[in-house]
Amino acid sequence: MYELYNAGHLIEAALAHNQAYENDVLLGPVLRHVELLCSTFGPRQQQIHGYPGHPEIELALLRLFDRRKDLQHLDLARYFITERGKSDGVDGRDYYDVESEKRGDDLRKLPAFYPHPRSLWYHQAHQPIKEQMSIEGHSVRAMYLLTATADLVRIDKAATTEDLKQAVFRLWDSMTQRKIGPLNLPFNRRVNQPY
Repeated sequence: MYELYNAGHLIEAALAHNQAYENDVLLGPVLRHVELLCSTFGPRQQQIHGYPGHPEIELALLRLFDRRKDLQHLDLARYFITERGKSDGVDGRDYYDVESEKRGDDLRKLPAFYPHPRSLWYHQAHQPIKEQMSIEGHSVRAMYLLTATADLVRIDKAATTEDLKQAVFRLWDSMTQRKIGPLNLPFNRRVNQPY
């Protein structure tokens, strides 16, 4: 679940290295890896119809797009953001369920970090972000996803729907107005219940 998360941090490191040293020693190989990701994930028939377990690469792809202006980076970031939470993404089934079965996981068992089986909200994968009414789950994951979505709205005005923009504001308000407070400290990095 962390391969794409780690790739996101590597992309950001490569961008920083490129800016600091003005060479492509790290960025060159990273761009080849991103090319592989762009051909592997997406909506086309031969691609994997899924998204990262832990959001972060979306932010990195958008930063990479800002620097390189390669539309495939923007397209993959948009795809990861908008595909997350679709219950019918893989042949009418949830991506996490399909991946769990491939690994041989028992969907009825409780993963160590889930409060109960199939806690898709923990990954902000219980609904597409534009349908989510409140911020839920792992707080760091939620902020990566929310920040990437806000960045997508900023960058891609032509393709971004008003629903996505409204979701950013709605989820931000959910967090800042109802879930953060001195008596509502996060437990296990989870966004808590409204106060």
